[in-house]
Amino acid sequence: MVNSLSSAPAGATPVPSPRRSAPVAPADAADTPALGPCTELREMRTAVIAAVPALRQLARAWADTAELDPVTAEALVLAVDEAVTNAVEHGHRDRPGLVRLVLTRADSGETTAVVADAGTWRPIPEDPGFRGRGLALIDRLADDSHVSHGPHGTTVHMTWYPG
Repeated sequence: MVNSLSSAPAGATPVPSPRRSAPVAPADAADTPALGPCTELREMRTAVIAAVPALRQLARAWADTAELDPVTAEALVLAVDEAVTNAVEHGHRDRPGLVRLVLTRADSGETTAVVADAGTWRPIPEDPGFRGRGLALIDRLADDSHVSHGPHGTTVHMTWYPG
């Protein structure tokens, strides 16, 4: 068996291998500074369908490390998923591009999610059929949300307030 020490016959004193360093003891917790909750995440992905679950998983991990309450965390993850899905399916339906995600939590507890793309806006149809409810869902999930669009893409801003 090979580990951080060289293998030696039974009874022999193991000698550190020149190829590997000896194990290092973990730092004492008292010596490790507390970092506190994660306050910001910035991520950019190619606007393809694989970006949707990848950014959803990042949003979930960030919500955990940002110490969001469970209701806000679930709302944020679902709203981000909807906004990223819209960016991929609608904003970049006819050309490749990127989708950007920025998550922040202020000292006040206010949490913001921004999803942006450089694609083209697709007007909301009169009759969306069985789909087309993402923006309405985002509006219900966030305490405040708004969408801005122009020649350089679309940005969805979502905010959750503490309490």
